[in-house]
Amino acid sequence: MGKPRCLVLPDVFLDHFVYIDSFERFLNELSGRVRVKQELKLGGNAFNFGYHISRLGGSVTFVAKTSRFLYELIRESVKGLEFDTSFVSTDGEASLTIAIETKVNEKPANFNLNHLGSLEHFGLADFPKTLLNEKFDLVGVFNWTSNELGTELASFVYQSYNATKILDLVDPQIKKKK
Repeated sequence: MGKPRCLVLPDVFLDHFVYIDSFERFLNELSGRVRVKQELKLGGNAFNFGYHISRLGGSVTFVAKTSRFLYELIRESVKGLEFDTSFVSTDGEASLTIAIETKVNEKPANFNLNHLGSLEHFGLADFPKTLLNEKFDLVGVFNWTSNELGTELASFVYQSYNATKILDLVDPQIKKKK
């Protein structure tokens, strides 16, 4: 048996983490320059899953729609891995998260501010039809909750491939009607 071939889509985020040790202290310091630890990371469930599968020796084909800037970060981060980015469209908007991790009344809390970008309406029109001739051992549609066209996309992808299937719901409460 060779390397597992995986198709993963459609989310990738640029995550901006902000670490605030005490929210109350932070609010008191807002009048001046507030220094807090911060970091930027590539994220998104599809990207993270594919990245780790490729690090474990799998072959990954990644499909997404994002900005040219985020695409360049993706491409740079997967150099040396079997992670195909040629099906990432760069004529879209980046998906972004600001994650504030802090303590409120000494209890851990986090707040997420999201911009879904092109993920919000990634549908059949965005799926590269040339991939329909490919064979995969695993196909994964991730972050279904954030994609208004996620149900149709997942149905199409799963019917198109005889492979193990992964559906990442994230938080299904958001889409109770679906």
